[in-house]
Amino acid sequence: GEASAPHVPPRPTEAWLLGNMGDSADKAPQIQSCAAANPSMADGELTAALIEMTRSDDPRDRQQALMRLASDKNLRDDPRVRGELHAALADRDARVRAQAVHALTEAAGDEAAGVLQSALQDGDAAVRLMAVDKIPADTPTGVALLENAAADPDASIRALAIAKL
Repeated sequence: GEASAPHVPPRPTEAWLLGNMGDSADKAPQIQSCAAANPSMADGELTAALIEMTRSDDPRDRQQALMRLASDKNLRDDPRVRGELHAALADRDARVRAQAVHALTEAAGDEAAGVLQSALQDGDAAVRLMAVDKIPADTPTGVALLENAAADPDASIRALAIAKL
């Protein structure tokens, strides 16, 4: 008889790796990696999935989604993503607000100073600490923000602000 060639499955055009970062099985799946095999997916389905994840009931999901959205400059500049990042500044969870501060100041655009000024007024020290960490010490606005932070009630925030001055 004639030997048949082994069956080779077609190569996938996209890959989704899902996992769960919580102790409970009912937590929303974490999107850990996608679009590795199909980079064009980042502009559509991945962005939509991450934006949806920013609305999760679980703050860890929201924080993870913001981290992923902020890690890609092309995504960070998307108006829908910017809207989600700004909305996250008012999130009820301080870790999510701190991640939003980090994301919005990565681009270092004109809005960064306003984001930082607002974050320095946050009731949670972790958010204020993130803001101080992101303040550029080489601009007049940055120096003024650091001088204000040097009077923060939290000692770690004061210490970081003073160290950056």
